[in-house]
Amino acid sequence: MTYPVETNTPVQPAFTWPNGVTATQQLASDGMKSYSVNGPIIPAGTTATTTADVFTDISFETQLILLVKIASGSGSVTVQVNGKTSDGETYPILTSTALSGAGITPLRIGTGFTPVNNLAANDMVPTDVQVVCTVSGTISYGVEVMLG
Repeated sequence: MTYPVETNTPVQPAFTWPNGVTATQQLASDGMKSYSVNGPIIPAGTTATTTADVFTDISFETQLILLVKIASGSGSVTVQVNGKTSDGETYPILTSTALSGAGITPLRIGTGFTPVNNLAANDMVPTDVQVVCTVSGTISYGVEVMLG
């Protein structure tokens, strides 16, 4: 008799709709530009103004945390987090100040968060979220998302 080898690596099953389509395939067919449950939505090393869409209702999450990672540059990046309605209209939830200098800045949205100007919003996380990063000058950055 053989036994499975135990590892310390967690395995997270991919979400699949009842019709057998994976969440990533469904989002691609729906025209979503980016998809992430936890991880990068705008890759490190990005230097231009970028818009990314995040689909959040797979697990009905109540908190969204964006980690804005600036690597280098003399410019700045401003991050605006928008909710999206079912017909594609957007509305603002949280807008950061102009972020500059190397480091990581967390932006938080969720019920129960203490509101902090330009950093945290005590608000529901909508089904569809749009993240718009506007660059001024020269900067290298990336954005990761964590849902919880």
